[in-house]
Amino acid sequence: MTATLHTAYTFRPSTGRRAHQVSMPAGTQVLQGGTFRTMALLALAPVLGLAFIIAAPLAGLTALVWTALQALIHSPKALRTLRNVALFFAAPFIGLVYVVLMPVGGLVLLAVAVTKR
Repeated sequence: MTATLHTAYTFRPSTGRRAHQVSMPAGTQVLQGGTFRTMALLALAPVLGLAFIIAAPLAGLTALVWTALQALIHSPKALRTLRNVALFFAAPFIGLVYVVLMPVGGLVLLAVAVTKR
């Protein structure tokens, strides 16, 4: 039974020639091209999967933005709507800038008024 299993899984070249046997020192393994490729893909599979997981939403968002830009080019009403949406989202930050800078501006105006007397 062992001989049957051994001969069933031995490498036989398609040209009909016998495979050459190479003697290597003990403990040395020769990696075939297919074996090395398989091991490399096995090791890199999680990294490649993560790259695809990260790239898929970015590719989708890129396609969405491209489609939206194409629609904006052909519609002036869409440009006006986009401006209003942008101002809606920018309003809190504009208000924050006013809250932070107005006291500084008031102090500068007060200092200029006091020094001109």
